[in-house]
Amino acid sequence: LLFWLSAAEAGETTFGSVVIAGSARPDAYWVVDGQQRVVSLLRTLLAPGPNIDSFSLHFDLDQRAILAPKSAGQLRQESSRYLPLTEVVDSERLMKWVFEHLRDDAGRREAAFDFGRRIREYEIPAYVVQADDDAPLREIFERINSRGKPMQALEVEIAAVHHVEGA
Repeated sequence: LLFWLSAAEAGETTFGSVVIAGSARPDAYWVVDGQQRVVSLLRTLLAPGPNIDSFSLHFDLDQRAILAPKSAGQLRQESSRYLPLTEVVDSERLMKWVFEHLRDDAGRREAAFDFGRRIREYEIPAYVVQADDDAPLREIFERINSRGKPMQALEVEIAAVHHVEGA
């Protein structure tokens, strides 16, 4: 991920079912490269609840694998097997889900807590550029995207428009 640390006005951004309100601040993190990854993570992990967003995923506590949503009937029938990813980032939400669904299943409880910890502690490489103007940022961006199909100037502008506050 590549961020530009710069000022931002107050505003609200919507990513599917996730709405993020940001206050005006001098130190906002603007997403320059990695926007698709950030949006995918936001929509998968921070949706207001399970199965609300089309990016909805579950962790199968038996197979120890991330899966696309099952049918509503199967999720109801095996609710203690499929941990919604929306519940793992916030440890309080995870605890609540575990004690509602896994009170008598120590193996799945351990798998749920382990998975939640691994998600919360996973380190994503990110680079932050601090500069008054965007010239150094453009140079870095061009070097990063010099392999494969390079992005066009308009795509660079569009990518620089989106920011994530406090990333």
